[in-house]
Amino acid sequence: MIQETFVYENIFAGNVMPVVTETGTVAEKQEIQQFAIVELDANGFVVAPAGEEIDVNKAYAIAAEAVTTKAEETKKIVLYMTGEFNENKIVAPEGKTVSDYKVALRKLGIFLKPTV
Repeated sequence: MIQETFVYENIFAGNVMPVVTETGTVAEKQEIQQFAIVELDANGFVVAPAGEEIDVNKAYAIAAEAVTTKAEETKKIVLYMTGEFNENKIVAPEGKTVSDYKVALRKLGIFLKPTV
């Protein structure tokens, strides 16, 4: 007999703001973590924010899944475009915190809330 365990992600933090998803295409040579804040590059591809001067105002969405791409490879990804999310589960880029992104994400209809 096969026995499996289901573990809740506890990503959602309310149901007032509807959750809207959309697909995007991840650029080459990217490692996008599940629930990470992502941006779009100049070509419209989804990328992980990186570098010395990360601009929180370039936030585009939250990755609903983890995706890794290699050189000369792109992949589809599901993105959360709006909703209320558990701020403790959101992945901010290195050198930034989730708090740094709260205002920028709020403008997109993404609300981050503390949960227990």
